[in-house]
Formats: sequence, structure tokens, C-alpha cells
Amino acid sequence: MNAFLSDDRTGLRLQVTGTLDGDGAMALRPVLEQVVTGTTGDVVLDMAAVGFMDGCGLGAVAFLFRRLAAQGRALRVTGATAQPLAMFRKLGLAQVLGLPAPARRGFGFAAALGFARAA
Repeated sequence: MNAFLSDDRTGLRLQVTGTLDGDGAMALRPVLEQVVTGTTGDVVLDMAAVGFMDGCGLGAVAFLFRRLAAQGRALRVTGATAQPLAMFRKLGLAQVLGLPAPARRGFGFAAALGFARAA
């Protein structure tokens, strides 16, 4: 897991790469503390290069969200795909974190084959 902090035209961006599991969350903790205590404004967490996230990684994101909210700041997650995005959606956090809504149900492979969701 690697983390890169930058300040671009859209504000503060924290880019995380690799696996956000227990070890990754522990390695990320000092960077999160730096973001919370050493910066101002809203934060964008770029997770485009995170392929896997477990409960510890989710806890790290929740830690950042809560600490920023306590300061009146916002956290927006971008780029989350595959398993991390599915985890955010399953737990009902995707909308809170600014992630896109899922595609309509019934669209995709099953719908293409004529299967319909039972009512």
C-alpha cells in the first residue's frame, strides 16, 4: 500500500494504491493523521488503484470520514472499482462518499439471457 498526498486545483487529494487490508490500513494511519491535523478543506480520496479492501481498510476510510466531519470538512471517494466499490455499496456508504449509483437491477448478463428478477 502506498499513499500520495497532493493539492491540486480541486483541493486536497489523497491517492491510495495497492491493498487496503490490515497492514495497509496500519501503514496509512500516519498519512490520515497528517490529513486531519495538518491540512484544511475537503478531501478527495482516490481509490482507483486499490484492488482489494477488507474491514480494516473500511475502518481507515471511516476514521478519516468521521474526523473530517467533526471539523466540518467533507470526504469524497473517487475511482473505487470492483471489490472496494461493491463493499461500499453493500454497506450503504457509496452515496455518502460520493460514489456513483449502481446500474439498474436486471441489466447485464442475466437480463441479456432473458432471466427476470422474481418479484
